[in-house]
Amino acid sequence: MRALFEPFLNCQLEEKRFEFTEANIAFHEFIMKHTKCKVLIDITNSLYDQMRLIRFRTSAYVSRLESALAQHLQLVDAFEQRDPARAENLMRAHIEESSQYIVDSDSSGQSYMLP
Repeated sequence: MRALFEPFLNCQLEEKRFEFTEANIAFHEFIMKHTKCKVLIDITNSLYDQMRLIRFRTSAYVSRLESALAQHLQLVDAFEQRDPARAENLMRAHIEESSQYIVDSDSSGQSYMLP
């Protein structure tokens, strides 16, 4: 998983935002596949288009890209260290920050929902 994000280290993320977004999606899909939690997988699959749209739209903000990259690398560390408690805490923080970012952006008049 770490290899997914190596191309984005020491570069201008803004210039590679679309590539980063594709890596981001692959990362999330990998995690979902390996959760082996059918309910969570079903929910994620039903929201696939909405989640993909949100990831692409938030990729317009460099600060969000940088934060997501740092969070993903921390998650990879936790996975590699086989530390499920740390991974869970990091994933919760990642989801909460992402959700808050969407709420904050949405309150500025930007829509993240499909028409």
